Amino acid sequence: TASIGLAVFPEHGASEDELIRNADLAMYQVKRRGKDSVGFFVKEMSSQYSEKINLEVELRKALHRADFQVHYQPIHDVRKGTVECLEALVRWQHPTLGLLEPARFIYIAEETGMISLLSDRVLDCACAQLKQWRTEGFPKLRVAVNVSARDFERSDFGERVVQALARHKLQP
Repeated sequence: TASIGLAVFPEHGASEDELIRNADLAMYQVKRRGKDSVGFFVKEMSSQYSEKINLEVELRKALHRADFQVHYQPIHDVRKGTVECLEALVRWQHPTLGLLEPARFIYIAEETGMISLLSDRVLDCACAQLKQWRTEGFPKLRVAVNVSARDFERSDFGERVVQALARHKLQP
């Protein structure tokens, strides 16, 4: 498929670099909407780009500072009236923006390749929490962890999961 971003001289830029940057912004907007299309640059994209770049820089710092929290959403069996599983959901405790939902940062982690490190941290945190819950008397509780498609593309994905389980003495 093709994703095309267009910027027009002189409305969208006075130099080659500015035109290419703005066409690139339009292309990434097309990709976020589903790919295989054409999009024109609009001025609002510049502020979105600045925000994205700032979040990318902050995301790199956050991964080193471990500014992420894992929240757990229960998945109920309505017939039994029991919690059958918990879904691990990552949140970013940003120092100035507060608690950020995944929609604000996951796409940046995926685009920049930081998603694997983030996924590893969430998986490790979920395994540690599951081990604690099992120790506290919930032996049948399960935890589901969302994984990026980019993680499945890595040849060591399965091994990383096995290692996380082994670190916390959990059976798959």
